[in-house]
Amino acid sequence: MAPGIPDGCRKALGPFHSPPNESLRGLSPSPDYNPMAFFTTTKVPSSLRRREMTIKPNRVACGDFADIDPTERENSGTALAPEGLPFVRSMFTMRCRGSSMEPKIRDRMWCLFHPDVGGTRQDRIVLVEEPARDGLDRYTLKRYHSYRIYESDGSWERQEIYLMPLNSGHPPIRLEDGANHRICGWFVGAVSRIQRIDRVSFRYIAIE
Repeated sequence: MAPGIPDGCRKALGPFHSPPNESLRGLSPSPDYNPMAFFTTTKVPSSLRRREMTIKPNRVACGDFADIDPTERENSGTALAPEGLPFVRSMFTMRCRGSSMEPKIRDRMWCLFHPDVGGTRQDRIVLVEEPARDGLDRYTLKRYHSYRIYESDGSWERQEIYLMPLNSGHPPIRLEDGANHRICGWFVGAVSRIQRIDRVSFRYIAIE
């Protein structure tokens, strides 16, 4: 056996890694031969990589947080991000229920999000997480709008935050002072269907 090479690998690599013998003495390897070619990993060009996004199981209320039963969930997994929308590697999708964001977002559509990237949220449609009271997080989708409340002398007293619907038939939601609500996604689009895919995975197999 060639020193330092397991027997299974030696069989796969063939005679190039066999111990030298008298019949091979004086022969030079081909200039094109690369003994490490067997271990080379090909880098896939970025233009050929799949636009993958995570499917989160939680449903999003297009209404009040309480309008969704958090025990009703979608199957998690991975899907292809639709073409024509801005893509980031940590993009994700969740299914919405309700009519408060119509006509832009209809009931049961899949909403696509970028993680909260910072910057101003004013009048942007955002995904808001309500603190879990029973171990199950709840989410709503609304247009973020904040007001500054000023004193009579013109000094700033406090800020009030409202989650505004697009459908005037629904009331806004006021986020209470001190509540631990979290903005966890910026809305970038909605589609009626998503294309689920299997994540590429690898496993070790025995070399024979």
